[in-house]
Amino acid sequence: MSEPSGHDLSSTMRIDLSREVRQHMTRTPRNVRIRRPGAFNAMDAEQQAQSESRYRELLRGIYDAVLITDLNGQVVDANPRASAFLGYAEEDLLQRSVLEFIAGSDATLLDSLRRNLESERFVLLQAYCQRQDQTYFPSEISINLLRAAETRMCFFIRDISVRREQEDLLRIGHNAIQNAVNGIAVCDLEGAIQHVNPAWIRLWGYPDAEALQGARIAGLFVGAQEVDDMLAAVYGPAGVWRGEIEALRPDGSTFPAQVSAASNRDSEGELIGMVLAGEDLTDRKKAEEVLREREAHGAMLASFGATCHHLGQPATVLLANLQMMLRYPDLSPEDRTEMLASSIEAAEQLRDLLNKMNMVDAYRLVPYIENLPGINNEAPSNKIIDL
Repeated sequence: MSEPSGHDLSSTMRIDLSREVRQHMTRTPRNVRIRRPGAFNAMDAEQQAQSESRYRELLRGIYDAVLITDLNGQVVDANPRASAFLGYAEEDLLQRSVLEFIAGSDATLLDSLRRNLESERFVLLQAYCQRQDQTYFPSEISINLLRAAETRMCFFIRDISVRREQEDLLRIGHNAIQNAVNGIAVCDLEGAIQHVNPAWIRLWGYPDAEALQGARIAGLFVGAQEVDDMLAAVYGPAGVWRGEIEALRPDGSTFPAQVSAASNRDSEGELIGMVLAGEDLTDRKKAEEVLREREAHGAMLASFGATCHHLGQPATVLLANLQMMLRYPDLSPEDRTEMLASSIEAAEQLRDLLNKMNMVDAYRLVPYIENLPGINNEAPSNKIIDL
């Protein structure tokens, strides 16, 4: 067999078996046993012993699990890590086919490996490996050919359970950000955008994420001072900022936005930027305006009752005094003077109330009757304008 060219030495074939196996984790791979091949060609006993010692030392020192097989896939050698990974004694590994340890594999895999290794230096296999206790672990397997007296296949198996868990967590986090209702943007320390989710793109009216890549966060808002305050708070001791700020779209239109910003740190706690969450407040502002208009309308309706309530007492006093003076013309000067003073006071109260009502520009309704059994303070019929 000819030695691969320089280009072939750096090339790698990748095969992924894990996708199919992930849905069938209880499946037991086919048990294939193949006759163990004969020994390597004879060599000088002393040289052979030295070579064997170096070989054993190297094999035992490799971090990954290593299975060395013949071209038919029967294991002819293994290191202690393979025994630890797969749960077999080292001598038991030598009685089995490598296909027993690669979930979802069969003889066609070996055919594919042999064929690809003729032109590729390495084959990288993503698969689940099965332990002796029938449990599985995700693995990355690098296969290459060992050309000696007899050509062997070397399987270097790496347990990527932790990496897969981290990738799954990152994938979950990424999907959560992508599917979030609120707009989310990630910026570096200079305030340049590194990533935005679809909601942010929609809110700010950009065609795609590329149009925002590298853009300064300051260019997305109207208030320069608010942006400076945001950066100072996020990159300062507080680490967070929240507030309302006028957002700016590329077409020049604006909208009120509620923005929350927090510092973004790496796994070692180093500050690397900030994360912003934005929400369009346009609908909320419209709803608040509708409520204010309803309140004003209700206040206008209640003002009729308020007029009677606030003007009733001084008007009653004034009317009663006039009637008394008309009915009893022989009142003493002292009584007449007292009634005139009371009438003047009532008239002044009427004047002040009319002026105050004429100047009202904000309406606030309060309960007409409070803290009495059977009275609902919030009932519309129990509301009156507050002067």
